[in-house]
Amino acid sequence: MAAGKTQLAKDLAQKLNLSYLDSDAEIERQEGMPISTIFETKNESYFRALEERWIDKLDDKPTVISCGGGLPCYNDLILKLKTRGKVVFLDTPIDIILQRLQSDQERPLIQNKSKEEIMALNQARWIYYQMADERMVLEYKID
Repeated sequence: MAAGKTQLAKDLAQKLNLSYLDSDAEIERQEGMPISTIFETKNESYFRALEERWIDKLDDKPTVISCGGGLPCYNDLILKLKTRGKVVFLDTPIDIILQRLQSDQERPLIQNKSKEEIMALNQARWIYYQMADERMVLEYKID
């Protein structure tokens, strides 16, 4: 969450002359509503099932995909992703993530959550992120 996956994936797709997809944007388009509304009107389990169906429907065309931060952590989707291609974990320092999330009102899993709760969520996902084929650490400077 807030690691910079979307921008990096877009840049990589352009550099490699490949198609680009964003799982959250595709699910929002498919459902006709924002992720926050899906969480609010349905629930997280419903959203996670949508992610799984979306992954299952992907074709075999080479594509750079930016996944939501929770996608690899549910329904063995990290394993499904690895059978379809190379999975890269963008390891962003937690202080950068927290800074980016300070004014974010769109992410349902962090609404009304403390810094400690967000850090705990990030830590709980870590085991899945470590299953990625590659780990990329970018240099960041905090303003």
